[in-house]
Amino acid sequence: METTKQAERAVKAWADTQIKVWESWIGTVESSTTGKSSVWDQMRKSTLDSLEKSVTKTLDAQAELTHVLTESLASIWTSADDAPDRARIGEIDAVTKSATDAQKQLWASWFDAAKKVETSQLAAGWQKVLDAWQQAIRKALETQAHWFEVQAQEKGRATKAGQ
Repeated sequence: METTKQAERAVKAWADTQIKVWESWIGTVESSTTGKSSVWDQMRKSTLDSLEKSVTKTLDAQAELTHVLTESLASIWTSADDAPDRARIGEIDAVTKSATDAQKQLWASWFDAAKKVETSQLAAGWQKVLDAWQQAIRKALETQAHWFEVQAQEKGRATKAGQ
């Protein structure tokens, strides 16, 4: 049960980090879209590159953490009675990998779109795009967090029922 709680905390910390990165970038865009200049263009490019690397590393860390946790749990549950638990852990690993891959695609699309936008377009019209993306990211993170919570609750009920 402690391992499940640790995994939940790790996923929550990861989701919170993604939200902070996203909100930081939105703040930068909102405060800096007053005009076109080469300094702004360079800063924007540098910021996008840094954020893209950060997001990629965060998602890679999420995938690695989940894989390590599932491998650890699978190695603990070795008896025939533990087969359902091992199967569930395999499912969690697969679903998390799938969710991480989807997030990578979502972020890659976002960064591709952000890199193509001209600085002059980043004024009021771009705010609607930012708002839509922010809402989509929040919903994806909330859905993933909810999924982990449900899995932990089901695991807790299964553990109590088996005692």
